[in-house]
Amino acid sequence: TSKYKSEFLANMSHELRTPLNSILILGQQLTENPDGNLTGKQVEFARTIHGAGTDLLNLISDILDLSKIESGTVTVDAEEILTSSLLETVGRPFRHEAENRHLSFSIDVDTNLARSMVTDSKRLQQVLKNLLSNAFKFTADGGVSLTVSAALGGWSAEHPILNAAPAVVAFEVSDTGIGIPQDKQKLIFEAFQQADAGTSRKYGGTGLGLAISRELASLLGGEIHLRSAPGKGSTFILYLPLKYAGPSVALRPQAPLPMPHTPAPSLQATGAQERVIEQLPDDRHELEPGDTILLIVEDDPHYARVLIDLARDKGFKVLVASRGAEALDLAKQFQPSAVSLDVFLPDMLGWTVLSQLKHNPLTRHIPVQIITLDEDRQHALARGAFSFVNKPTTTEGVSAALSQIKEYARPRRKRLLIVEDNAAEQLSITELLGHEDIEIVTSGTGAGALSTLRENPCDCVVLDLRLPDMSGFEVLDQIRKDETLSNIPVVVFTGRELSAEEDAELHTMARSIVVKGVESPERLLDETSLFLH
Repeated sequence: TSKYKSEFLANMSHELRTPLNSILILGQQLTENPDGNLTGKQVEFARTIHGAGTDLLNLISDILDLSKIESGTVTVDAEEILTSSLLETVGRPFRHEAENRHLSFSIDVDTNLARSMVTDSKRLQQVLKNLLSNAFKFTADGGVSLTVSAALGGWSAEHPILNAAPAVVAFEVSDTGIGIPQDKQKLIFEAFQQADAGTSRKYGGTGLGLAISRELASLLGGEIHLRSAPGKGSTFILYLPLKYAGPSVALRPQAPLPMPHTPAPSLQATGAQERVIEQLPDDRHELEPGDTILLIVEDDPHYARVLIDLARDKGFKVLVASRGAEALDLAKQFQPSAVSLDVFLPDMLGWTVLSQLKHNPLTRHIPVQIITLDEDRQHALARGAFSFVNKPTTTEGVSAALSQIKEYARPRRKRLLIVEDNAAEQLSITELLGHEDIEIVTSGTGAGALSTLRENPCDCVVLDLRLPDMSGFEVLDQIRKDETLSNIPVVVFTGRELSAEEDAELHTMARSIVVKGVESPERLLDETSLFLH
């Protein structure tokens, strides 16, 4: 049963969510009633359709999450992460909520705790966000606190991983909310598997949040405990080993499965007979010199239609491809101004299309915007995508994404900022990367680089880690914290080998901004031309 469930989910997760996106966007367009030809009652119906669709999308996402964990298809990507960076990322969205609702919110870290830990940053963030959103949801006044400290005990006496771990970290989320009666404390973790209408990581949604948190904690080699009393608030404590050493329970032996969205040939053959992808009419026969062309690569005809209409409104001529191979041919033949690329295609993954576009001198300069449900922003940006958009479920989302790519595709000289204090080195990098379509700006200090970036945006930054006024890491930290700069790709060029700690720090930075470390001039040329197209 588990094998069939895993196979079904691997192949169906995209199929389940994609039609919902079209429902949400079209439902919203009807709600806005731009032509004013719907009655008040019909607009209300459209609003209900949109609201119900949003709830269903959240529910599907949570069920898929839980099922993937249960079937053992979720892998742990353990790496060294800085505790301070992790807590900054987790706490940011909740600070806004605390301010808006006049609640207190604090994060306290034990000074004796190690600066970094080895675990899966993405999974740990998901658990902490679940616990915090749970705490905020049930707290009307007072506040919420997150305390991180080294733990000497408190977990289950027979826990195999925590008992053997040299050091254990406790993440304590406390609130002054309604509290949970003793007889319900075990139940809340279980009831969530029945999609009980409790808490979810998307505030108030489906109620699978605690079940997912419990499974993820176990996957990371830890466990969650709860202390609570009605009217006195609740405290959830997540115990994790300082260094990941495997899951708390042996994962179910997993039958070899087809990878998600790349079914076995026999499946593909039958699928091809069942579902013929509709070829949508586009503008390929009406193109004229000087047209701004957008190539839309999308296999869902409903969503593609929405994109086509909005792109034409923005002044694009449109080409449409439903398969990766067709997209690559169209890109070479028509040289579009930009590409909007979905990740899940019938014949290949969008990552393969992106890679082939970026490795072909004929197409590598074309900006590619990845549109997908898969929250793999880093993967997209580090491979040369111009920007990353979670498949938007609002007309504004799609429209903003198209405006952004149109602005970027305008013919113009690209700006490259070189941050290097050694004049000879600055000159040699300028010579190496100089080209008539690139404007090169230089700065010898970190402060100078930041003010240059804020005054006049750049398309890429080459950064040395040793600067006279501040370290390259401090420059990266400032870039990351500034929302207007955090999408600028940074190539770190350093003449020396990085220490293990520096390398780990660079990797934590790379979770929120694109950072490439390179040591050789050849790699520097490769990486910068990838980001400058």
